Amino acid sequence: MTPEPEVEYASITRIDGKHYYIDGVHTVVGEIPMPTPCDLLEAQMIVAESYPEQITLNFDVINNSEFCAQQITPQRYKIEGTASSEATFSAVFKGRQVELNLIPAAEGELPEDFEVFIKG
Repeated sequence: MTPEPEVEYASITRIDGKHYYIDGVHTVVGEIPMPTPCDLLEAQMIVAESYPEQITLNFDVINNSEFCAQQITPQRYKIEGTASSEATFSAVFKGRQVELNLIPAAEGELPEDFEVFIKG
């Protein structure tokens, strides 16, 4: 019997983000607590050609260090894409589906004003 492969970043099962929809552009900003300061977050938005569009927030990690302190370090992300207001969202982290918690931005709030007030 083969042992279960260890899941990288198994602690990341949910991604929180603030969602803005301004002039046809979806912007999602947030922070993900990474296990080390050497884990650099990459994020992209993939918009499937359907109606309503299905948007996948795809997250990956680059870490080229041999040794790094095990210290939880928040990594911020900001991703944008054009789609209709009816688009649906999902998230993938390093190839596996994770829960996505989108918080709608308040009227008049802009992505540039983003501060993280989300407590895990």
